[in-house]
Amino acid sequence: MKTKNVILIAIIAAILVIIVLVSEKPFQDKAGQKTPDRLEAPKKVSLFQKIKADDCYQIQIFQMDGMSSSTLKKLDGVWYTNPERKYPAAKKNVERIFETLGNSGEGEVVSKNPENHIKFQVDKLTGTRVKFFDKSNASIGDYYIGKMGPNYMNPITYVRAEGSDEVVAIPGMMMGLFQAGEDNWREREIFDIKSEDITGFTLQHPNQPPIKLGRLASDEWTCLSPKSFQIKKEDGSRIVNSFAHLRASGFIKDYPQKPYEEYGLGTDAFAISCSLKDGSSTPTLYIGHESKEQSNQWFVRAEGQDTVYFVYQYIRDSFMKTLDDLEAKPTPTPAPPQPVDQEALQERARKTAEELNAMSEEEREAAIQKKIDDILKNAVTPAKTPHKEDQPSSSTEERQKEDE
Repeated sequence: MKTKNVILIAIIAAILVIIVLVSEKPFQDKAGQKTPDRLEAPKKVSLFQKIKADDCYQIQIFQMDGMSSSTLKKLDGVWYTNPERKYPAAKKNVERIFETLGNSGEGEVVSKNPENHIKFQVDKLTGTRVKFFDKSNASIGDYYIGKMGPNYMNPITYVRAEGSDEVVAIPGMMMGLFQAGEDNWREREIFDIKSEDITGFTLQHPNQPPIKLGRLASDEWTCLSPKSFQIKKEDGSRIVNSFAHLRASGFIKDYPQKPYEEYGLGTDAFAISCSLKDGSSTPTLYIGHESKEQSNQWFVRAEGQDTVYFVYQYIRDSFMKTLDDLEAKPTPTPAPPQPVDQEALQERARKTAEELNAMSEEEREAAIQKKIDDILKNAVTPAKTPHKEDQPSSSTEERQKEDE
């Protein structure tokens, strides 16, 4: 009887399993498709394959839905910011755009949900919109550049193409690559010279003979004329380093730019020129007046360049040296210490001890106290600076005179 019950239960269980398999179809999804044997690989997308330096002639950058913007335009092979005024754009910054995008490769799609756009900062308000155009002004790319991923050791940037909901994690760091604001794109580089190629300088103060400096070794400089002497080592190094990679601290707001004379950059301006190993050129900088609007900033321009820039006061001071500033003054030798007469000191100490021993206790205490009083009397006491509240006001002085 027991065996029959077991067989009956097994038959009933088998029937129930068959019913479940037929009715529920657990090996198919809700749409009637079979469950894949393995998970689908993440989708890979290449966004910037059309962005090439040779094909691109204009870049527009917008932030905060157009509240802040910049436009870069290529004319005759040169990039400008504010094309109407033709301010040269920073060449290295423009090159970095195409280098970064060219190395970005494919990225992984991390979201297709439009509600996640603000999370990745690829929406119109929080993202940076960048448009690229070809020579005929046709669009070759329109993107929203978002925030960076959490791993700074292996950086990614979230990007979305205009018209698509897909957010793509692009390899590479694009933070700071696309900035809005005209001044952020203007060229600040005045000189870019290898410091080891500089062999000399000429400093020309108005109405004075030129000061010629020469390089004798890698870190040693000498004055050649109008007289010869060794230059302070720190001054020589500072002039070379400041001149070789000179950058503007800011830009004047005048447009159109005024005549050079109004900035103190006329024919009587201070000038510093450098000599190069190959003798190919003599880069020259002119330094004019201090700006009235920008404190500690001075007008400068480079020979062969039309633009007037600002440089900081410390840069100006490192160039505008006089002979007295440059000459290394010998350090005075301190006077040798006077020899101590040990025998005289010992004799004096012996006499003092004899005098003290000959005194009574009261006389000894009185002598010590007198010595202390003499020391305190001769001590210099700093004058006390009266507090403001201790000084009588003008009204108080007037009342005192009236009472008198």
